[in-house]
Amino acid sequence: MKKTLAILALFALLGTTSAATIKWNIGGGKTYVINDVLGNPYANQTVYLISAADISGLSSATTKDEFTDALSALTIATATSTATGTKPTQSGEVSSPLMSAGTAMSFGVLLVSEDAKDGYYKLFTTSGTPFADDAPASGRNASITTAWAATGIDKGEWTKSYAVAAVPEPSVALMGLLGLGMLIKRRRA
Repeated sequence: MKKTLAILALFALLGTTSAATIKWNIGGGKTYVINDVLGNPYANQTVYLISAADISGLSSATTKDEFTDALSALTIATATSTATGTKPTQSGEVSSPLMSAGTAMSFGVLLVSEDAKDGYYKLFTTSGTPFADDAPASGRNASITTAWAATGIDKGEWTKSYAVAAVPEPSVALMGLLGLGMLIKRRRA
């Protein structure tokens, strides 16, 4: 009985939560390559559309897990850069409970990259006003458009966010074990 009531309460709560929709258009501009933090083409990488109202979790993350959790909480939609690293093109409606119909908000287009020691991100913000999921065709015109040529996202600096966990070389662990074994053998002798 309690399970049934809990399930009904959950469905009631889900029924009252409504997502909003916005058209996400990304593309245009020149077709030159976006480079990652190492200077290589940003090829087959994820480009995120996020709610940029509060990105403090991204900038305060000290580990990759913290950064990933903060990014997951903000992500509205994703696109994939091309195999050659040229700017992706995305066009279509995206719906998310992170948006409220009729309420203007700040969106962000975010790229993530790593080198051997640190994690970085680039962010371009824009604004828009989502419409209701059930809006008629005539009311479904709100959009955010990011023309790559206007963002400068491929030219700007990467923002350092988190430290990549150092992985020791296998030979270091082996040398440690050999040294420990020699100490134990010496004590016995």
